[in-house]
Amino acid sequence: MNNLNRVLVIDDKFEEFKEKLEQDFTSKGIEIFFCQNKDEGIKQLNSHKHFDLVILDWYLDGEGSELSLLFLSELKKCCFIPVFVWTHQYYNYEQDFSNGKILYPKDLIDGISKEDIDSAKLKEKVLELYSICKIAHLSEIYRETIHRKLEEVFFELSEISSINLVKMIKSISGKNNNIDWSNDLILNFIHRKLISDADFIKGINDLLSSADKTEIQEENIQKEIINKIMYFKPTPNRLRCGDIIKIKDSEGASKIGIIVNPDCDLSNNKTRYIELIELRELDDSEMSLTTENKKNIKKFNHSSFYFFPAIQSEKKYLDFVAIYKSKFVLSERSDENNSSYPMSSKLLDYNDYFSIGNTLAEIEFICCLDEPYKSDFLNHLHSHNLRVGIPDIKNLWLS
Repeated sequence: MNNLNRVLVIDDKFEEFKEKLEQDFTSKGIEIFFCQNKDEGIKQLNSHKHFDLVILDWYLDGEGSELSLLFLSELKKCCFIPVFVWTHQYYNYEQDFSNGKILYPKDLIDGISKEDIDSAKLKEKVLELYSICKIAHLSEIYRETIHRKLEEVFFELSEISSINLVKMIKSISGKNNNIDWSNDLILNFIHRKLISDADFIKGINDLLSSADKTEIQEENIQKEIINKIMYFKPTPNRLRCGDIIKIKDSEGASKIGIIVNPDCDLSNNKTRYIELIELRELDDSEMSLTTENKKNIKKFNHSSFYFFPAIQSEKKYLDFVAIYKSKFVLSERSDENNSSYPMSSKLLDYNDYFSIGNTLAEIEFICCLDEPYKSDFLNHLHSHNLRVGIPDIKNLWLS
Protein backbone atom coordinates (compact mmCIF):
# COMPACT_ATOMS: atom_id res chain seq x y z
CA MET A 1 0.00 0.00 0.00
CA ASN A 2 3.00 2.29 0.58
CA ASN A 3 4.60 1.61 -2.83
CA LEU A 4 5.04 4.25 -5.50
CA ASN A 5 2.74 3.10 -8.30
CA ARG A 6 1.88 6.08 -10.52
CA VAL A 7 3.75 9.35 -11.19
CA LEU A 8 2.67 12.46 -13.09
CA VAL A 9 5.37 14.56 -14.80
CA ILE A 10 4.58 18.17 -15.77
CA ASP A 11 7.32 19.77 -17.85
CA ASP A 12 7.08 21.83 -21.05
CA LYS A 13 10.23 20.08 -22.36
CA PHE A 14 9.53 16.53 -21.23
CA GLU A 15 10.32 15.12 -24.69
CA GLU A 16 14.03 15.60 -23.90
CA PHE A 17 13.96 12.92 -21.18
CA LYS A 18 10.65 11.09 -21.71
CA GLU A 19 12.13 7.87 -23.11
CA LYS A 20 14.74 7.58 -20.34
CA LEU A 21 12.24 8.18 -17.53
CA GLU A 22 9.75 5.71 -18.98
CA GLN A 23 12.45 3.08 -19.08
CA ASP A 24 13.68 3.73 -15.54
CA PHE A 25 10.27 4.02 -13.85
CA THR A 26 8.44 1.21 -15.67
CA SER A 27 11.30 -1.17 -14.90
CA LYS A 28 10.27 -0.72 -11.23
CA GLY A 29 6.58 -1.27 -12.01
CA ILE A 30 5.78 2.48 -11.78
CA GLU A 31 3.37 4.00 -14.31
CA ILE A 32 4.47 7.42 -15.54
CA PHE A 33 2.34 10.02 -17.33
CA PHE A 34 3.61 13.19 -19.04
CA CYS A 35 1.99 16.62 -19.43
CA GLN A 36 3.36 19.71 -21.14
CA ASN A 37 1.46 22.39 -19.22
CA LYS A 38 -0.66 23.20 -16.19
CA ASP A 39 -4.03 22.55 -17.88
CA GLU A 40 -3.00 19.09 -19.10
CA GLY A 41 -1.81 18.29 -15.57
CA ILE A 42 -5.11 19.35 -14.01
CA LYS A 43 -7.00 17.30 -16.60
CA GLN A 44 -4.99 14.24 -15.60
CA LEU A 45 -5.73 14.88 -11.90
CA ASN A 46 -9.45 14.97 -12.70
CA SER A 47 -9.36 11.79 -14.79
CA HIS A 48 -10.10 9.48 -11.82
CA LYS A 49 -6.51 8.19 -11.86
CA HIS A 50 -4.79 8.50 -8.51
CA PHE A 51 -1.20 9.69 -8.71
CA ASP A 52 1.17 8.95 -5.84
CA LEU A 53 3.55 11.78 -6.69
CA VAL A 54 4.02 14.71 -9.09
CA ILE A 55 7.33 15.75 -10.70
CA LEU A 56 7.01 19.46 -11.53
CA ASP A 57 9.12 21.86 -13.59
CA TRP A 58 9.12 25.37 -12.09
CA TYR A 59 9.02 27.61 -15.17
CA LEU A 60 6.35 25.87 -17.24
CA ASP A 61 6.11 28.74 -19.71
CA GLY A 62 9.84 29.43 -19.66
CA GLU A 63 9.42 32.89 -18.12
CA GLY A 64 7.96 32.64 -14.63
CA SER A 65 6.57 30.42 -11.88
CA GLU A 66 2.96 31.67 -12.01
CA LEU A 67 1.64 28.56 -13.81
CA SER A 68 3.42 26.19 -11.42
CA LEU A 69 1.98 28.08 -8.45
CA LEU A 70 -1.49 27.87 -10.01
CA PHE A 71 -1.05 24.15 -10.52
CA LEU A 72 -0.13 23.64 -6.85
CA SER A 73 -3.20 25.66 -5.86
CA GLU A 74 -5.44 23.41 -8.00
CA LEU A 75 -3.68 20.28 -6.71
CA LYS A 76 -4.54 21.25 -3.12
CA LYS A 77 -8.23 21.24 -4.03
CA CYS A 78 -8.32 17.69 -5.34
CA CYS A 79 -5.52 15.45 -4.10
CA PHE A 80 -3.13 15.16 -1.17
CA ILE A 81 0.15 13.98 -2.75
CA PRO A 82 3.88 14.82 -2.59
CA VAL A 83 5.47 17.09 -5.21
CA PHE A 84 9.08 16.88 -6.37
CA VAL A 85 10.34 20.01 -8.16
CA TRP A 86 12.99 19.21 -10.78
CA THR A 87 13.99 22.33 -12.63
CA HIS A 88 16.73 24.48 -14.12
CA GLN A 89 15.21 27.39 -12.14
CA TYR A 90 15.80 25.83 -8.73
CA TYR A 91 17.11 29.12 -7.28
CA ASN A 92 13.85 30.81 -8.22
CA TYR A 93 11.89 27.95 -6.61
CA GLU A 94 13.83 28.46 -3.37
CA GLN A 95 13.16 32.22 -3.51
CA ASP A 96 9.44 31.63 -4.03
CA PHE A 97 9.46 29.23 -1.08
CA SER A 98 11.28 31.61 1.27
CA ASN A 99 9.01 34.49 0.21
CA GLY A 100 5.89 32.51 1.14
CA LYS A 101 4.54 32.23 -2.39
CA ILE A 102 4.32 28.43 -2.29
CA LEU A 103 1.21 27.62 -0.25
CA TYR A 104 1.84 23.88 -0.11
CA PRO A 105 2.73 21.83 3.02
CA LYS A 106 6.50 21.97 3.44
CA ASP A 107 6.68 18.28 4.39
CA LEU A 108 4.96 17.41 1.13
CA ILE A 109 7.24 19.21 -1.33
CA ASP A 110 10.93 18.97 -2.12
CA GLY A 111 13.15 19.53 -5.11
CA ILE A 112 16.54 19.67 -6.78
CA SER A 113 18.18 21.43 -9.70
CA LYS A 114 18.45 19.72 -13.07
CA GLU A 115 22.10 20.80 -12.97
CA ASP A 116 22.64 18.66 -9.85
CA ILE A 117 21.08 15.43 -11.13
CA ASP A 118 20.12 14.18 -14.56
CA SER A 119 17.13 12.04 -15.52
CA ALA A 120 19.08 8.86 -14.79
CA LYS A 121 19.23 9.73 -11.08
CA LEU A 122 15.78 11.31 -10.79
CA LYS A 123 14.04 8.06 -9.94
CA GLU A 124 16.20 7.52 -6.83
CA LYS A 125 15.50 11.05 -5.57
CA VAL A 126 11.77 10.66 -6.13
CA LEU A 127 11.69 7.29 -4.35
CA GLU A 128 13.64 8.83 -1.47
CA LEU A 129 11.10 11.63 -1.04
CA TYR A 130 8.17 9.23 -1.22
CA SER A 131 9.72 6.78 1.27
CA ILE A 132 10.06 9.42 4.00
CA CYS A 133 6.70 11.09 3.36
CA LYS A 134 4.74 9.21 6.03
CA ILE A 135 1.79 11.57 5.89
CA ALA A 136 1.27 10.69 2.20
CA HIS A 137 1.25 7.00 3.13
CA LEU A 138 -1.27 7.67 5.90
CA SER A 139 -3.55 9.52 3.51
CA GLU A 140 -3.34 6.66 1.02
CA ILE A 141 -4.39 4.07 3.61
CA TYR A 142 -7.41 6.17 4.62
CA ARG A 143 -8.27 7.17 1.05
CA GLU A 144 -8.46 3.63 -0.25
CA THR A 145 -10.20 2.13 2.77
CA ILE A 146 -12.77 4.87 3.42
CA HIS A 147 -13.81 4.96 -0.24
CA ARG A 148 -14.36 1.21 -0.25
CA LYS A 149 -16.16 1.19 3.11
CA LEU A 150 -18.49 4.03 2.12
CA GLU A 151 -19.78 1.95 -0.77
CA GLU A 152 -20.19 -1.04 1.56
CA VAL A 153 -22.20 1.05 4.04
CA PHE A 154 -24.76 2.10 1.44
CA PHE A 155 -25.10 -1.47 0.16
CA GLU A 156 -25.57 -2.69 3.73
CA LEU A 157 -28.29 -0.13 4.46
CA SER A 158 -29.99 -0.89 1.15
CA GLU A 159 -30.27 -4.58 2.05
CA ILE A 160 -33.16 -3.75 4.40
CA SER A 161 -36.31 -4.85 2.63
CA SER A 162 -38.27 -2.07 0.87
CA ILE A 163 -36.21 0.67 2.50
CA ASN A 164 -36.12 4.20 1.13
CA LEU A 165 -32.73 5.44 2.33
CA VAL A 166 -33.48 9.11 1.75
CA LYS A 167 -36.70 8.94 3.80
CA MET A 168 -34.89 7.06 6.55
CA ILE A 169 -32.15 9.69 6.82
CA LYS A 170 -34.79 12.43 6.64
CA SER A 171 -36.60 10.90 9.62
CA ILE A 172 -33.35 10.82 11.60
CA SER A 173 -32.62 14.46 10.74
CA GLY A 174 -36.02 15.40 12.20
CA LYS A 175 -38.47 18.08 11.19
CA ASN A 176 -35.82 20.76 11.65
CA ASN A 177 -33.43 19.07 9.21
CA ASN A 178 -30.59 18.64 11.70
CA ILE A 179 -28.00 17.36 9.26
CA ASP A 180 -25.54 16.67 12.13
CA TRP A 181 -27.62 13.64 13.10
CA SER A 182 -27.76 12.15 9.60
CA ASN A 183 -24.01 12.73 9.27
CA ASP A 184 -23.48 10.90 12.56
CA LEU A 185 -25.41 7.92 11.21
CA ILE A 186 -23.36 7.50 8.02
CA LEU A 187 -20.01 8.31 9.62
CA ASN A 188 -20.64 5.92 12.49
CA PHE A 189 -21.36 3.11 10.03
CA ILE A 190 -18.09 3.89 8.22
CA HIS A 191 -16.25 3.92 11.56
CA ARG A 192 -17.65 0.47 12.37
CA LYS A 193 -16.35 -0.79 9.04
CA LEU A 194 -12.88 0.66 9.64
CA ILE A 195 -12.37 -0.83 13.09
CA SER A 196 -13.58 -4.20 11.78
CA ASP A 197 -10.97 -4.24 8.99
CA ALA A 198 -7.83 -6.11 10.12
CA ASP A 199 -5.77 -4.98 7.10
CA PHE A 200 -6.63 -1.33 7.73
CA ILE A 201 -5.70 -1.58 11.42
CA LYS A 202 -2.42 -3.35 10.63
CA GLY A 203 -1.53 -0.77 7.98
CA ILE A 204 -2.08 2.14 10.37
CA ASN A 205 -0.23 0.44 13.24
CA ASP A 206 2.74 -0.45 11.03
CA LEU A 207 2.97 3.12 9.76
CA LEU A 208 2.74 4.64 13.25
CA SER A 209 5.39 2.23 14.54
CA SER A 210 7.82 3.31 11.83
CA ALA A 211 7.23 7.04 12.30
CA ASP A 212 9.71 9.42 13.89
CA LYS A 213 9.00 9.62 17.64
CA THR A 214 10.67 13.01 18.16
CA GLU A 215 8.61 15.12 20.54
CA ILE A 216 7.15 18.40 19.31
CA GLN A 217 8.94 21.12 21.24
CA GLU A 218 7.84 24.54 20.02
CA GLU A 219 4.92 25.93 22.03
CA ASN A 220 3.32 27.75 19.08
CA ILE A 221 3.33 24.51 17.04
CA GLN A 222 1.88 22.58 19.99
CA LYS A 223 -0.97 25.05 20.33
CA GLU A 224 -1.73 25.09 16.62
CA ILE A 225 -1.96 21.28 16.62
CA ILE A 226 -4.15 21.25 19.73
CA ASN A 227 -6.44 23.87 18.21
CA LYS A 228 -6.97 21.75 15.09
CA ILE A 229 -7.64 18.63 17.19
CA MET A 230 -10.05 20.08 19.75
CA TYR A 231 -12.01 22.70 17.81
CA PHE A 232 -13.60 23.26 14.42
CA LYS A 233 -15.63 25.95 12.69
CA PRO A 234 -18.88 24.76 11.13
CA THR A 235 -20.92 27.31 9.23
CA PRO A 236 -22.08 29.38 12.22
CA ASN A 237 -25.68 29.76 11.12
CA ARG A 238 -27.34 27.97 14.03
CA LEU A 239 -26.33 27.53 17.64
CA ARG A 240 -25.01 24.13 18.70
CA CYS A 241 -24.15 22.48 21.97
CA GLY A 242 -20.38 22.92 22.31
CA ASP A 243 -20.24 26.30 20.52
CA ILE A 244 -17.83 28.71 22.18
CA ILE A 245 -19.13 32.26 21.82
CA LYS A 246 -18.35 35.80 22.92
CA ILE A 247 -21.24 37.76 24.43
CA LYS A 248 -21.30 41.54 24.73
CA ASP A 249 -24.15 43.33 26.51
CA SER A 250 -25.53 46.78 25.72
CA GLU A 251 -23.29 48.34 28.37
CA GLY A 252 -20.14 47.07 26.69
CA ALA A 253 -19.30 44.29 29.16
CA SER A 254 -18.26 41.01 27.53
CA LYS A 255 -17.64 37.42 28.50
CA ILE A 256 -16.90 34.11 26.78
CA GLY A 257 -18.95 30.97 27.31
CA ILE A 258 -19.67 27.51 25.93
CA ILE A 259 -23.23 26.38 25.15
CA VAL A 260 -24.30 23.37 27.21
CA ASN A 261 -27.94 22.91 26.13
CA PRO A 262 -28.54 19.53 24.47
CA ASP A 263 -28.91 20.00 20.71
CA CYS A 264 -32.44 18.61 20.91
CA ASP A 265 -33.40 21.50 23.21
CA LEU A 266 -31.85 24.06 20.91
CA SER A 267 -33.96 22.59 18.08
CA ASN A 268 -37.18 22.88 20.09
CA ASN A 269 -39.01 26.12 19.39
CA LYS A 270 -40.59 25.97 22.85
CA THR A 271 -37.15 26.26 24.48
CA ARG A 272 -35.87 29.71 23.70
CA TYR A 273 -32.98 30.11 26.12
CA ILE A 274 -29.32 29.15 26.00
CA GLU A 275 -27.40 27.87 29.00
CA LEU A 276 -23.68 28.63 29.01
CA ILE A 277 -20.71 27.87 31.23
CA GLU A 278 -18.31 30.78 31.54
CA LEU A 279 -14.77 30.50 30.14
CA ARG A 280 -11.91 32.62 31.43
CA GLU A 281 -8.26 32.81 30.50
CA LEU A 282 -6.09 30.46 32.54
CA ASP A 283 -3.77 33.33 33.47
CA ASP A 284 -6.58 35.74 34.40
CA SER A 285 -5.37 37.43 37.61
CA GLU A 286 -8.91 37.42 39.02
CA MET A 287 -8.86 33.60 38.93
CA SER A 288 -5.99 33.56 41.47
CA LEU A 289 -4.91 30.08 40.38
CA THR A 290 -1.81 28.65 41.99
CA THR A 291 0.91 26.88 40.01
CA GLU A 292 -0.33 23.56 41.39
CA ASN A 293 -3.91 24.36 40.37
CA LYS A 294 -2.81 25.17 36.82
CA LYS A 295 -0.78 21.95 36.65
CA ASN A 296 -3.82 19.86 37.62
CA ILE A 297 -6.11 21.79 35.26
CA LYS A 298 -3.74 21.07 32.34
CA LYS A 299 -3.98 17.39 33.22
CA PHE A 300 -7.81 17.64 33.11
CA ASN A 301 -7.72 16.66 36.78
CA HIS A 302 -9.58 19.40 38.66
CA SER A 303 -13.06 19.21 40.18
CA SER A 304 -13.98 22.85 39.50
CA PHE A 305 -12.42 23.60 36.11
CA TYR A 306 -12.14 22.05 32.65
CA PHE A 307 -9.19 22.99 30.45
CA PHE A 308 -9.76 24.58 27.03
CA PRO A 309 -6.24 25.04 25.62
CA ALA A 310 -5.24 26.97 22.52
CA ILE A 311 -8.51 28.68 21.57
CA GLN A 312 -7.70 31.01 18.67
CA SER A 313 -8.70 34.58 19.40
CA GLU A 314 -7.54 37.55 17.33
CA LYS A 315 -4.72 35.49 15.75
CA LYS A 316 -3.44 34.32 19.16
CA TYR A 317 -3.78 30.91 20.80
CA LEU A 318 -4.99 31.45 24.37
CA ASP A 319 -5.59 28.94 27.17
CA PHE A 320 -9.00 29.08 28.85
CA VAL A 321 -10.79 27.21 31.63
CA ALA A 322 -14.48 26.50 31.99
CA ILE A 323 -15.76 27.31 35.48
CA TYR A 324 -18.32 24.64 36.32
CA LYS A 325 -20.14 26.78 38.88
CA SER A 326 -20.33 29.88 36.67
CA LYS A 327 -23.43 29.31 34.54
CA PHE A 328 -25.44 32.05 32.84
CA VAL A 329 -28.38 32.22 30.46
CA LEU A 330 -29.05 33.97 27.17
CA SER A 331 -32.68 34.35 26.10
CA GLU A 332 -34.04 34.83 22.62
CA ARG A 333 -35.93 38.09 22.48
CA SER A 334 -39.66 37.53 21.94
CA ASP A 335 -42.50 39.72 20.76
CA GLU A 336 -43.42 41.72 23.86
CA ASN A 337 -47.12 41.52 22.99
CA ASN A 338 -47.25 37.75 22.89
CA SER A 339 -45.68 35.36 25.39
CA SER A 340 -45.78 32.36 23.03
CA TYR A 341 -42.69 33.42 21.06
CA PRO A 342 -44.42 34.05 17.71
CA MET A 343 -41.20 35.39 16.18
CA SER A 344 -39.05 32.46 17.32
CA SER A 345 -37.12 30.62 14.63
CA LYS A 346 -37.29 26.84 14.42
CA LEU A 347 -33.57 26.72 15.17
CA LEU A 348 -31.78 29.32 17.26
CA ASP A 349 -29.66 31.29 14.82
CA TYR A 350 -26.69 33.60 15.22
CA ASN A 351 -28.64 36.29 13.41
CA ASP A 352 -31.45 36.20 16.00
CA TYR A 353 -31.73 38.72 18.84
CA PHE A 354 -30.85 37.81 22.43
CA SER A 355 -30.75 39.31 25.87
CA ILE A 356 -28.68 38.58 28.96
CA GLY A 357 -30.57 39.51 32.11
CA ASN A 358 -32.49 42.67 31.24
CA THR A 359 -30.04 43.99 28.65
CA LEU A 360 -29.64 43.33 24.94
CA ALA A 361 -26.75 41.08 23.93
CA GLU A 362 -24.64 40.60 20.82
CA ILE A 363 -23.13 37.15 20.27
CA GLU A 364 -20.08 36.26 18.21
CA PHE A 365 -19.14 32.70 17.19
CA ILE A 366 -15.54 31.71 18.02
CA CYS A 367 -15.34 27.94 17.44
CA CYS A 368 -17.02 24.66 18.37
CA LEU A 369 -15.61 22.02 20.70
CA ASP A 370 -15.23 18.82 18.73
CA GLU A 371 -16.29 15.33 19.68
CA PRO A 372 -15.24 13.49 21.76
CA TYR A 373 -13.99 16.42 23.86
CA LYS A 374 -17.49 17.88 24.00
CA SER A 375 -18.88 14.67 25.50
CA ASP A 376 -15.97 14.52 27.93
CA PHE A 377 -16.55 18.11 29.04
CA LEU A 378 -20.30 17.55 29.55
CA ASN A 379 -19.53 14.33 31.44
CA HIS A 380 -17.18 16.23 33.77
CA LEU A 381 -19.77 18.98 34.17
CA HIS A 382 -22.38 16.54 35.48
CA SER A 383 -20.41 13.74 37.11
CA HIS A 384 -16.68 14.64 37.29
CA ASN A 385 -15.78 11.20 35.94
CA LEU A 386 -12.27 10.58 34.60
CA ARG A 387 -11.44 10.87 30.93
CA VAL A 388 -12.10 7.55 29.20
CA GLY A 389 -11.38 6.88 25.54
CA ILE A 390 -10.55 10.52 24.81
CA PRO A 391 -7.67 11.29 22.41
CA ASP A 392 -4.91 12.42 24.75
CA ILE A 393 -3.30 15.78 24.00
CA LYS A 394 -1.40 16.11 27.30
CA ASN A 395 1.72 14.63 25.70
CA LEU A 396 1.96 17.70 23.47
CA TRP A 397 2.99 19.73 26.53
CA LEU A 398 6.47 19.55 27.93
CA SER A 399 6.64 18.22 31.47
